[in-house]
Amino acid sequence: MFGSDILNVCIGMAFVFFLFSLLSSWIQEAFAALTRKRAKHLFTVISTLLNPTDTTDPAAPARTLTDKLLRDFYNHPVIKGLVKSGKEQEEPMKTLSHIPAATFSLVILDLLYKAGKEEETRNQAAAQTIDKGTFDLALIKKGLSSLPDGQVKKALQLLITAAETTEEDINKKINAIEKKIGAWFNSVMDRASEWYKRNIQLLAIIVGIGLAGAFNVDSIALVKSLWQETALREAVTGAAVAYVNKATADTSNQGTISYTEITDQINQLSIPIGWDAAQIKAAGELPDNGFYWWLVFKVLGILLTGLAVSQGSSFWYDVLKRVVNMRIGGAKSDEQKKKEDVTAVLPQANG
Repeated sequence: MFGSDILNVCIGMAFVFFLFSLLSSWIQEAFAALTRKRAKHLFTVISTLLNPTDTTDPAAPARTLTDKLLRDFYNHPVIKGLVKSGKEQEEPMKTLSHIPAATFSLVILDLLYKAGKEEETRNQAAAQTIDKGTFDLALIKKGLSSLPDGQVKKALQLLITAAETTEEDINKKINAIEKKIGAWFNSVMDRASEWYKRNIQLLAIIVGIGLAGAFNVDSIALVKSLWQETALREAVTGAAVAYVNKATADTSNQGTISYTEITDQINQLSIPIGWDAAQIKAAGELPDNGFYWWLVFKVLGILLTGLAVSQGSSFWYDVLKRVVNMRIGGAKSDEQKKKEDVTAVLPQANG
């Protein structure tokens, strides 16, 4: 009983942290969309790939040519075609927050191919799609040779050479080159994603503490209430188990919940959050240094909540699933033990 109560308190706290983490994520996404933070991050990654800053002479003509590759990439009709409807007049570098690896590699190959036959294509209208069947490997290489010496050229030369050595058929070589460039892009994006997560961690902490403070989500007070109030503990635990069961059954929406559902779920829990003027007044009337100790524990409880919420909804969803499964497993074990005890006291039939 004692152990199950502790587990239920853990489930309740994990569920509360999960819900407020979702609310925090929603606020962060809204901020990122407003400031176009993801688009700026993607542009930084693409410019790092196609326009590295560590050239030997930034003022050299080669630098301008490399700038041209970056500019041509974002001005490519296929890249512009990724801009959402209604934003056609805006520059892709300011609006695009995601470019598929396959699209990146195709556009790069198309730019190299057209650079290789520049005289023939100079007056041709730009196509909205790319036909890989028209690619000529010799012209791709010619276009690559026109790039300035530097990291971009070396990287693409290595990728093309590596792809050529694995295939003999010309079409398979083109496909292999496309996959190599796509893998190069993905590897850089993976590293950039980790950098982006670290970069927004401070924002997550600020939003988490801000939410905890605004809603008076005091971890210390919550643990105390869940431990002392059986009805509250069972209600919160039941809501958490129901949510996990529903999310597990609907694999397409695991760990997801809309903004309205978040706020509705929080309100339905009836947990002791929110500021109460009467409570603050009562704390102010505590004898000796009671108010100061109340204030210290209140600030500490809010900071703990803010830091917990900053870990993210994915983290708390995983924790919630684990503790719920532990509870379900424990309940099954107790039920099995009761059956064994009943079987042990039943009279045995004579053979």
